[in-house]
Amino acid sequence: NVICVGTSHGLIMVFEPSQALKWCLEPTHAGEQHGSVSALALSEDGARLLAGYAKGHLCLYDLITGNLTQSIADAHTACTAVLHLKWTDFPNIAMMSDSGGSVFELSVKRTMGLNSN
Repeated sequence: NVICVGTSHGLIMVFEPSQALKWCLEPTHAGEQHGSVSALALSEDGARLLAGYAKGHLCLYDLITGNLTQSIADAHTACTAVLHLKWTDFPNIAMMSDSGGSVFELSVKRTMGLNSN
């Protein structure tokens, strides 16, 4: 239902099928930079977008509201870029690989109103 494009400046542009810009997502908080967008994975229902960055951060976005749901800095080996992201058949499980050659399973949940991974 949407087309997502990541940029070298760390922005993610989300377009509707009519090519109208729906969201321009930016992961920065207080000047913190994550680097270029290096991987994107859209959930099966199109409601969540998992983004990986060249400096190793992961961000989970809610595409219904356009909000950053989670920012994950320590999900894998330090100082390695996220190369691949893929949601599995289970709605809260994703897989990722980094530039160090490691593969990780991510469990992204919302428990009692709090985000966890």
